[in-house]
Amino acid sequence: MNAKALLARINGLIEKADHGAIDEVETWHQQGLACIRAIYSDKEIEDTFRHIRFYPYVVDVMGPGPTDAESGMFEREGIAEAVSQLEGARTFLEFKLPVDDAELETVARETPVSHDTGQLIDRIEAHIITGQVERMTDMNEWRSRSRLYLKLVYGDPSSEVYRFEQIIWGANGVGSSGFLEVGPFKAPLPEPPRPGFGEAIAMLQTALEEIEMGLVPFAYYDQAIGPGSEFHSLVVDAAGNLIRDGHFAAAAKAAAAAIETELKRLLDRPNAKAFALVGQAFSLDAPEPDKKRLRFPEFDQPGTPEEQRTNAHLGAMHFGQGCVQRIRNLYTHGQKVTDAEALEALTSISLLARWVEQAEVVHFEEDA
Repeated sequence: MNAKALLARINGLIEKADHGAIDEVETWHQQGLACIRAIYSDKEIEDTFRHIRFYPYVVDVMGPGPTDAESGMFEREGIAEAVSQLEGARTFLEFKLPVDDAELETVARETPVSHDTGQLIDRIEAHIITGQVERMTDMNEWRSRSRLYLKLVYGDPSSEVYRFEQIIWGANGVGSSGFLEVGPFKAPLPEPPRPGFGEAIAMLQTALEEIEMGLVPFAYYDQAIGPGSEFHSLVVDAAGNLIRDGHFAAAAKAAAAAIETELKRLLDRPNAKAFALVGQAFSLDAPEPDKKRLRFPEFDQPGTPEEQRTNAHLGAMHFGQGCVQRIRNLYTHGQKVTDAEALEALTSISLLARWVEQAEVVHFEEDA
């Protein structure tokens, strides 16, 4: 966590409140909640801040709603309560991690944003704009995509994804004709209400803030395909876009197909089936005129114990054939798997790709 950036963010939120410069109180509240969550490990403190209300309760939904004066007073009270809690959090942070106030002016964005994270930011920003300015033709698709982005930022399970799933969306009139017909009369309907969109957009905007400030506790996106990634380049090249979009099962399938293509190229067997191809590659049998082998130099030297040579090559063969049958084949035929399992499958395929890269192609040699 970048303590200086976090302190600067809290100061900025308080300053907005002090100067009456809060554009959207819901977004401001979500940003404040992100700061509270980053500072405290106490769930009760987080929940207290989360449950601050900025709008009056409506008891009689059929009766007159609150007046503008009542709504304004309720909002001001909610903001005052939130500011009080943010000030307490700021004091706690300053006491725990003292920071020179003079440094805060240059701290707004200390954590660099990587190229790949920048792409994720662009995607989320475009998605927010879609939710703000366009009338949804498919609310479920927009909602699913929102959940995906939150999952990429925070991980799943996470409290953020759980909170998103608790949003009450309700009916929003999407897909209606846009007109009310009564007898011979036809009048345009007002733009349908969009329950849930405001809260979802606020959460996405908060996620953007946390990505840029380096406050997110987990962002699989960068860990998978960003700088320093441990995935093999063959996996990243074949499935990077699918990983970016959170389609992990499809990514595993694409990565497995890329391994198969690479083996066909190395062994010059363009028409071989994947299972047989892996068996040929790591078989301990000597190469044949039309069957090249893959050998690990470390375990194929004169004097290498036969048990080690067998374990290395047959182990890779059975592991690879397991990837073909258990991952590639089943995923291709639509097996439903969790994201966690799909990510583990990607890791397995990446390991197989690394072994293929480490091995050397051995050709058939005729006796002199």
